[in-house]
Amino acid sequence: MEDNVELKINAAFGNWEDARLHMSAFRTIIETSYHIINNPIKILDAYPEYFKEIVDELVERGEDREYVKKEMAEAVAKLFSINQRLAFMVGTELADVMGAEPIDDRLMNDPIERTKEGGKTPEEMLQEAIRIVRNSSKSNDDERGN
Repeated sequence: MEDNVELKINAAFGNWEDARLHMSAFRTIIETSYHIINNPIKILDAYPEYFKEIVDELVERGEDREYVKKEMAEAVAKLFSINQRLAFMVGTELADVMGAEPIDDRLMNDPIERTKEGGKTPEEMLQEAIRIVRNSSKSNDDERGN
């Protein structure tokens, strides 16, 4: 059984410049998160003092240091994936309201499919079907080593 959770985002900005600044921040979060998600070990290496205590504690308990670093890197990647999705959700809504260029989802590691109230238009459904077929085809090619 698949559970869905829907939420509505409500945000207000005091002025246009403040909203533009936030748009820029959302785009930066998405791009930065993309790079961290795809190479999370760099964060562990960049901030060793932040992670040292937990790594040392787990090593003292008998865990292998490289295993601990790998697991921590995966946890950091998941955290940044969540941050990226949040920035995309709020940034996309803000872009719609501002009439700004939509947020580019090419840097999304785990893309969010947006739906409009009342469902998707026929064009949106067609684009979604094309995306699914392409992703399926790409996955099949990857499995075959192509």
